[in-house]
Amino acid sequence: MARPPLGRRVARAVDTVDALMVALVITWGLAFAAIKELGHALDPYQMTWFRYLPFLVLYGLWLPFARRKRFGQVAGGDWPRFALAGALGVIGYHFPLNWGLDATEGGAAVSAGTGAILVATTPLWTLLFAVAMRQERFDAGRALGSAVAFVGVVVVVFLAPVGGAQLTVARKALVVLLAPVCWGMYSIVAKPLVDRYGGLFVTGLTFCLGTLMLLPLGIQYGAAPLRSLTPELWAWLAFVSLLSTVAGYTVWNHALRHRRATEVTIYIYLVPVVATLAGWAVVGEAVSLWFLVGAALVLAGVVQVNRSRRRGQALHAAPAAAEAE
Repeated sequence: MARPPLGRRVARAVDTVDALMVALVITWGLAFAAIKELGHALDPYQMTWFRYLPFLVLYGLWLPFARRKRFGQVAGGDWPRFALAGALGVIGYHFPLNWGLDATEGGAAVSAGTGAILVATTPLWTLLFAVAMRQERFDAGRALGSAVAFVGVVVVVFLAPVGGAQLTVARKALVVLLAPVCWGMYSIVAKPLVDRYGGLFVTGLTFCLGTLMLLPLGIQYGAAPLRSLTPELWAWLAFVSLLSTVAGYTVWNHALRHRRATEVTIYIYLVPVVATLAGWAVVGEAVSLWFLVGAALVLAGVVQVNRSRRRGQALHAAPAAAEAE
């Protein structure tokens, strides 16, 4: 029997969700450098509003026509969950992250790599919330991985900053930690909605609702902050608005439809690699030895957590398969 062409064999071997998630983490890694650059012209709150305004316009126009029947299927009790997910994903994640990366707030800022490594703790927060809601078990392997990762966070926050602004940067880093906490909560809150209504619909509705919560700020700002943007900054704004946000969250919720929340969030530990390289190449940020030590601990802890999770799932699946036979 003739073997299929090489291209077809490769296509079969590549999982679509995995390929999309790799592209996504590269985009999100570059977004940390983009936020640093945009911080020269936009404050953290303006940046969030203008980043999500295209999302609101595009999805706000598309959803009522393309998903009209789906709106009618939304149960009344799910609307508060949609609103909560939107608030967590838009305001809860971006306000603390943008504020921590902005050097105009307090005279010092968290580096792109540090911000990304703190965000990489998202799987740990997702696990903690899943355990609290009795969706996951907290075994010894996960406990060990969590402990190692949090030691790494302490190193990154308190030892990695250099120069005379260490305390300011450490405080900002602690604020940045609110971003992965909110994103972990978003993953748990959005997962049932994605299962019921589909990733694209959930992406559009949750983040449109979250952006609408920023409308009072948008009315106050008007278009004045955009007048100071250079062509380069316009390009960065388009990147974070269209690629990192519109396309990025669509991919994220698509992945949540086909994978468990903890399986999707394991990809986050790839983001710091891209973000650190982007911070060095684009922003000119230095990388300290303590940062590398802390980053290694965080990533090792996250990997251990997910290895333990996969082993637990395999052990749980084996008896079920035997019973089915």
